[in-house]
Amino acid sequence: MKSIGSKVPGILMVASLALILVLLAACGGDDPTAPAGSSTAPTSAPRVEATTPPEPDAELSGTVAIAGSSTVFPISEAIAEEFSKANSGVRVNVASTGTGAGFRAICAGETQVSNASRPVKQSEIDTCAENDIELIEIPVAFDALSVVINPENDWARCLTVEELETIFEPEAAGVIDNWSKVRSEFPDVRMRLYGPSTASGTFDYFTEAIMGEGGRHRGDMDLATEDDPLIAQGVNGTQGGIGYFGLAYLAQYSDLVSAVAVENPATGECVAPSSGSVEAGSYQPLARPIFIYVNSGQLDERPELEAFVRFYLDEATTLVPEVGYVALPQDAYDWSQGRVDDRTAGSVFKDVAPGTPLSDVLGRLRTAAAPTEAPTEAPAVELSGNVAIAGSSTVFPISEAMAEEFSKANSGVRVNVASTGTGAGFRAICAGETQVSNASRPVKQSEIDTCAENGIELIEIPVAFDALSVVVNPDNNWARCLTVGDLETIFGPEADGVINNWSQVKAGFPDVRMRLYGPSTASGTFDYFTEAIMDEGGAHRGDMDLATEDDPLIAQGVNGTQGGIGYFGLAYLAQYSDLVSAVAVENPATGECVAPSTESVEAGSYQPLARPIFIYVNSGQLDERPELEAFVGFYLEEATTLVPEVGYVALPQEAYAWSQGRVDSRATGSVFKDVAPGTPLGDVLGRLQ
Repeated sequence: MKSIGSKVPGILMVASLALILVLLAACGGDDPTAPAGSSTAPTSAPRVEATTPPEPDAELSGTVAIAGSSTVFPISEAIAEEFSKANSGVRVNVASTGTGAGFRAICAGETQVSNASRPVKQSEIDTCAENDIELIEIPVAFDALSVVINPENDWARCLTVEELETIFEPEAAGVIDNWSKVRSEFPDVRMRLYGPSTASGTFDYFTEAIMGEGGRHRGDMDLATEDDPLIAQGVNGTQGGIGYFGLAYLAQYSDLVSAVAVENPATGECVAPSSGSVEAGSYQPLARPIFIYVNSGQLDERPELEAFVRFYLDEATTLVPEVGYVALPQDAYDWSQGRVDDRTAGSVFKDVAPGTPLSDVLGRLRTAAAPTEAPTEAPAVELSGNVAIAGSSTVFPISEAMAEEFSKANSGVRVNVASTGTGAGFRAICAGETQVSNASRPVKQSEIDTCAENGIELIEIPVAFDALSVVVNPDNNWARCLTVGDLETIFGPEADGVINNWSQVKAGFPDVRMRLYGPSTASGTFDYFTEAIMDEGGAHRGDMDLATEDDPLIAQGVNGTQGGIGYFGLAYLAQYSDLVSAVAVENPATGECVAPSTESVEAGSYQPLARPIFIYVNSGQLDERPELEAFVGFYLEEATTLVPEVGYVALPQEAYAWSQGRVDSRATGSVFKDVAPGTPLGDVLGRLQ
């Protein structure tokens, strides 16, 4: 998998998890049919002028769940908005998760519609068929996949296919890092690269059209994300920026980026991406059809779904151009409506090569594809057994929520979750006492070595971002913002027996005795805090009033005296907001006082105490314990829903997909063990390669 993080402010969404993406808001608790993260979409998606809706159908009710391509997202969001005006009883959730993730969701029965910026693959058809799901393929628009540069870039106004390959091919990683290396007359300007993640259909299409092979792409992108606004912002942030995304985002962010004309290989003409060049057939090879796919079997069961799809096809000629794409001829939408009416499943576009002239693409509408036949469904196997989890108290609420939900669907499996501290959790899993270890810091090499001595290898799975939160008594009206230096003064080893009054921390603070509460030395939170604040793991005063793995006791201790101060994870801050108040921490890079919150983590402004948190799985137990593999798969599927409900920040969907890939391939070891505390979360995500 290519990099999905960078130093760009507002990294996530993140998933982008929430500020941007896609994220991944809690919808599963209210609507089990909605995809994870479906209730919140990118706030900056292109908007359209409202059309006059048809007369409301008062009898329709229910939910339509859509996930997939960020390119198609603006169309489906616009259609959903207009449809809901006419059908107030129907809730339409649209999530931007990437084409690949969209197909996984619809094939798992989690959604009814999948947005796709490329045709479905045979492997995806086969996966759906294994779950007795057939897809109806519906082309909805033409797009001009647009290469964009910083507006101050006055040299790369036209690039050839070969030059794009030079810039983005795998061999360019670590080598092509300056514009002067692309063409001799280009200036000596550092190149910064932004684009979609490997979960994206845009990524798939671009690599096939430019590199001639799907997936061939350099892995050292400055940012790879499903959040197209972040691509625009990244390119805008440096003169050497270059990236690519769909035509609608080019129109929306024309004040941030400039389009690159691409030399048509057949004519030698430099052609800029636009509706006109797509319609004229001159923008090649990056003009392409984009799609939705519908679960055929759900149409008869959900009248609201059939009504929505019909509305989509009826309104496409109006809304598609307003969003910023090129509408198909009316007879193309009529053709699709006929396939919906007849429940004609299968794909007639899956073998259309990128760069195929759009007139030839439309010619596919004369051919009906035979529906795929689903194999006989294998009988369900009832799971039984035990899953033992121990470790971090910070991660405990997530794993506990997962265990509770998993047990509802798998009553024969008992999942035990214990809050023992990160260090104790690693000792337990390395001794073979547990199968999963919760960890609020990455595993240490010494812990990997201890496991290896016992023949145990660990699969590392990042599950969320946390804001390690410093808290004070609510009556404390002076320490509302502290610097890293202030925190070191309070908690550093030199403070032991010396700094015992708030007046000793900063001039102007009152003469109030200080009482200190926090995690024990077995805690990953302790390790992370000491490295981030004191620059040395374990460097911490030893005279705490209470050091414990029981976070509620930390909250109660801080609440018990006006001079109380302590620290723990973001979920506990939310849970005990009636007992404690959060302290803003001055960002060393900006001087801004930033409070711990989901928003400040997503924005990348809460530094240096924002951090990833993990689970680790005993790889050797996965084959022996089907209940363990099922639990880990459930954990990754439900993370985008349950992580925010617990109080942490979910990762982008592609991060969970990356972890699932490592579980499937039994890829052990740690890619995070040398990530320094305070590393920007975009750089942390960049480890997912």
